[in-house]
This record gives sequence, C-alpha cells and structure tokens, in this order.
Amino acid sequence: MTAGGGRKADQSPAPGREWSRARPWLRAFGAAGILVLVAKCNPPESPEVSTQIAEILRLEESDTVDLSVVADFAWDRVCIATPYMGRTTVWKGTGSPWLGPIPGFADWKSVLIFMKGRRAVRHTVHHDSIGIFRGDDEMSCHPPDDARFLVSRPMTPGRAPRLVHTSEPAPAAFITQLPPGEGRPRFVATGRAIVGRKGPSRSAEIVFRNDAPEPGSGIEAEESRVITVVPGRAVARTATEIEGRSFGRFRTISRRRYYGPDAPRVTRPLSPGDGVALFGHRAEGSCFIGIGAETLEAHLCPTFRPDDFAVREEPTLEWWIQMRWEGGPAYWLLVEDSVLDVEREF
Repeated sequence: MTAGGGRKADQSPAPGREWSRARPWLRAFGAAGILVLVAKCNPPESPEVSTQIAEILRLEESDTVDLSVVADFAWDRVCIATPYMGRTTVWKGTGSPWLGPIPGFADWKSVLIFMKGRRAVRHTVHHDSIGIFRGDDEMSCHPPDDARFLVSRPMTPGRAPRLVHTSEPAPAAFITQLPPGEGRPRFVATGRAIVGRKGPSRSAEIVFRNDAPEPGSGIEAEESRVITVVPGRAVARTATEIEGRSFGRFRTISRRRYYGPDAPRVTRPLSPGDGVALFGHRAEGSCFIGIGAETLEAHLCPTFRPDDFAVREEPTLEWWIQMRWEGGPAYWLLVEDSVLDVEREF
C-alpha cells in the first residue's frame, strides 16, 4: 500500500515487452539451429564417386562396381535414392532428416547418400547416362561389405548399363588380362583330360571336355585372365621407397589400361613395418602390388629386394585362358602343369 492508501504499481515488465526483449536472442538461436540442421541433413557432395564409377564402366571387361572401393571415406552404409522416391521415403530409408537433393519424377539420376550412424556424411548425384541404379520402390541401404553391384550391359549400343545389387562375395582380389612372364605364351597339351568351363572360375559350368587330347598338340588361346585369389604379403624392413606405375584404385587391369596413358610413374615412401599386398609377377622383375587402396606395377618387385622387404606370404594365383574347339563355343581352361605345358615365343 502507498502512503495515500493506494496499491503500489507492479514494477514487472509487461508480457509483450519481455517477449520483445528476448526475441533477438531467440531469433539468433533459431537461425543458428537451422544452419546446424541444414549442415547435418545436407552433407557435402562427393562427385568423384560418380566419376570413378564412370571410369570403371568404360572398361568393357568390368562386371562389378564396388562402392566400398570407390568411396574411400568413412561410412557404414550407403542408401540409394532413385527417381519417383519422395522425400518422405528418403527420410524413412536413411532414418534421419534429409534436406539434400532427391531425384524428381522427371530426373534421370540417382542420389547416393553415405551414412555414418544416424548422420549423412557425404552424398553423390549420379546420372543415368553413366549407369542406372534401380531397385524396389523402397530405398535400399547397404553396408560397405555388401555394396557391390553387377554391371548389366544392354544389347542396344549407346544405352547405359544397369547396376544391380548382388550379395555374392567379391570373386578375386586382383585380375589382369596380361599373362605372367616374358614373351608370348604357347600352350601344349600333356595328354591328360582338358576340362573347359563357361567362365574363368572353378565353380563355373563345364561346357567342354576332352579326356584324351593328343600329347604335344598346340592350344591357341584367345584371351587370358590371371586371377589373384588370395594376395600375398610383404613387409618393409626399413624406410624405403617403391617406384612404379599407378593404376589408382582399379583392381582389374585390362590390356588397354595397362598400355594406355593413364598410369603415371610414381614413387611411394614406406616406413618400417608397412605392409604391401602382392598380386603377382608381371615381367622383367616387375609385379603388381597394392599399397592401401592403390594398385601399382612395381618396377622391381619387393620379392626381389630381400634387404628392404620380408615376404610373409606368396599370392595364390589362377591362370585361365579362353579358347574354342573347332569353331564351337568359347570356354575357359585353367592352366595347370598336369594339363598344359607352357612354352614362350620371343
């Protein structure tokens, strides 16, 4: 009460004035929150993933695309958004809000969203003119060890291949069309049974058999595949270097890639204890190796450098040749000492 008997006026600010004072802070907080939300829900783009897929698909013999190889950053699953998927479907598939690009109804492209936990870390916009990712209406997500896609090439020239997910394990650590050793190989039957298969694999269907080939008869090969089933391993004893040609992240080396201009000469330093994967000998002391995710042809193979490297394991190789019998269908034959003698022409 006041001296005059009246009630003392309330000194607290009016509700509207209090809100007005707080509004700038709330605005700033709200803007910052929106920026954080957008950053988390719209991660940086990695166009190099689509570029590497295009490089793989340009090789006619490429039959798979492995996203765990071409996407060399940290992620634990990749989710693929294809045309006709709405943003709600994408959110449901990734398990978190997504404010990045999504394919529209008329867009001939896909978006590869790389996740780590519940957060998107990268994304790639991939156009159908390179290769077509298609699946069910629901978004598909795959961990790195199950992110392989078979390449289905159309019969019509000029049309892009389709990329179809497969859960089959990778067939080999390394493949090359180039035969091992120097000179041109010439194959001669030993007299034991020759078994031809539909593809260069021990599990492929048998499509040809000759139980009694004439010993010494020549066998003309049309194609060659040297498959590293299990890579060997060498370890650097000291600080050293390896000089050679780099084929990037490719684990399939065709003749065109080997003799083409896209394999620059490089030098890679190694520290004591660093490991090197051994894929197989090439010629004149060179061999194919792996340092991390990079494939190289080492000018002097680590197996010939005992002072610098300790060879822990030799690689397990299979050498297959493709041939035809009297104009019949092509088949693949495993080069084995008990079946074929290998001579060299220089």
